[in-house]
Amino acid sequence: MIEQLGEQTALFFPDSTRVVIAASPEWTPALPVTGETGLCLSVEGLATYVDGLRHRGAEIVDESTVDGELVAAAIKDPDGNQITLLGTGD
Repeated sequence: MIEQLGEQTALFFPDSTRVVIAASPEWTPALPVTGETGLCLSVEGLATYVDGLRHRGAEIVDESTVDGELVAAAIKDPDGNQITLLGTGD
């Protein structure tokens, strides 16, 4: 734990991806989700990383370039969930 925000709340990794965990007085199951569920990750050396994924058989469903440089790519995992990768430079 990096920081205790309150009596029942903790913050992990405050300088990067933040994960906040908070206690709940009672558990309530979530409603079923319809539509797409996605995840977005920041990746250094995106073009090289995507080439490696492609070489291992990953399904690349979209690639976006700006001035010839790959800035974003999307892949699908085996369950069909889309994962978007955002480049931070090569």
